[in-house]
Amino acid sequence: MVGAYQSFSAAHAAAEWGGMRQHFLTGERRKKSRQEHDRILDAIRRRDAGAASKAVRDHLHHIVAEILQQQ
Repeated sequence: MVGAYQSFSAAHAAAEWGGMRQHFLTGERRKKSRQEHDRILDAIRRRDAGAASKAVRDHLHHIVAEILQQQ
């Protein structure tokens, strides 16, 4: 999970992400993303590795689906 976070952090720093982020993150998507992040954090706080892994996979699946839909 730490490696994935580091990869995402590096991607966020890339110049291309800025334009893509503005186009991609609508108000509705920001709300949904926040809810997904909250589910991940909640599972981590409960020390439920299975739920945390599922929440991360679900979140990444939604991100990929949204990006592919935008292209």
